[in-house]
Amino acid sequence: MQLDFHTKEALTFGQLQSRAHSFASELLARGAVKTRSDVILFFADNSIDYAVVLLGAIYLGVMWSPVTPASGPFELVQQANDSHCTVLVVAHNKAPVVAKSLRDETLTSELKTIILIDPMQPQESENAKQESADS
Repeated sequence: MQLDFHTKEALTFGQLQSRAHSFASELLARGAVKTRSDVILFFADNSIDYAVVLLGAIYLGVMWSPVTPASGPFELVQQANDSHCTVLVVAHNKAPVVAKSLRDETLTSELKTIILIDPMQPQESENAKQESADS
């Protein structure tokens, strides 16, 4: 079982695998990932989403490059350029850093897709657990 410390969301390994397959399938369906040379850059705080995106990248056979959560625009641009990322998965609370990075003239990455994730808040997680228990 995987447990998110901040949201208290818990996933079984089967649920984690299902989410990772869904993530990978969605990237393929939208054309965000086309070849093994694509790179997924992940920029968020530690969460269950980290494991979902990592496993999704593994299922797709593409490279994965996590960005340190404390990074600023300069570090994000450097890692995007160095990794030649094509997909950026970013948490909603990191969006201001990404916005500044996209305005940086030194950004030369092949970035073509940005996916904004919004981790469930603790209350939403509890509501989801209660709804599934009621069904």
